[in-house]
Amino acid sequence: MRANSKAEFDHLLNSVEFAEFTRLLARLTGLRVTFHDLTDQRLTPQFQDSFVAPLCRLIHKNPVGAERCLTTDRENVRKAIRMRQKVSFTCHAGLIDILAPVFSEGHYLCIMSCGQFLPTPPSEEGLAAFCECTRDLALDPEAVRKAYYQMRYLPVEMMEAVGDLLMFFSAHIREVGRRIHLLEEQLGRDEIYAAKEYIEDHFREDITLGQVAEYVGFERTYFSRLFSAKAGMGFSEFLQRARVEEAKKLLGEDSGNVTKIAFQCGFRSFSQFSRVFRKLTKCTPSQYRKRTSKEKK
Repeated sequence: MRANSKAEFDHLLNSVEFAEFTRLLARLTGLRVTFHDLTDQRLTPQFQDSFVAPLCRLIHKNPVGAERCLTTDRENVRKAIRMRQKVSFTCHAGLIDILAPVFSEGHYLCIMSCGQFLPTPPSEEGLAAFCECTRDLALDPEAVRKAYYQMRYLPVEMMEAVGDLLMFFSAHIREVGRRIHLLEEQLGRDEIYAAKEYIEDHFREDITLGQVAEYVGFERTYFSRLFSAKAGMGFSEFLQRARVEEAKKLLGEDSGNVTKIAFQCGFRSFSQFSRVFRKLTKCTPSQYRKRTSKEKK
């Protein structure tokens, strides 16, 4: 997951909109909606275990059952992402789940899941069908019976409506993400320009990321991310390049002490200066001075 997508994902989990949406859907259907982050092709639940359907909790305690659930989830998550549409599917245990992908600025962000629930109203026949699907998992019969009758059932019409609601909310999330992105574009431009000017005026001093962030009125972590995105490089690299450019100018203008020049340009030591200079120019300060001296003749 990209860094920006991770930040958006975390924002969604804590948003008022998501809390209200899940509350209303739970009130209407008795089902929980959860977001899942797809990392290394694994679904990582972001919520407490009590949000998982009762029968699923029993299955997950068995390593074989847990792996079957994961395999089924992977296949259908990929399908939902590929189609960019909701996917309703029956898992290996005969339970139903609904998935809806969320995209932001064209990038996959996360999956919304609403399940699992029973394919038919609770009955002894349905319980027997579940037991047959999971027979080799050796689940406790009494625990299974209790969990089975705690499961929710959705008629087909309601299942379709839930899927449509998930996609509607997904579209809302995309629009919110687009607006936030545009707002960041508008708000960040002037501040980053001011930050660059500040660095170019003060690079000879021992300035820090926090100082520059405070100067332009941004929180440190947010400013660091925004600066990297707008400037095409991190704060440290931009600062180093400003110092090296000044050092190149001084090296070409006079024959003063190289160490003195290093400190004049804001470097804390000659070794740091030499290392950074070589990294950015592919030559040592002395080699650069000799080269520019020859070019002048």
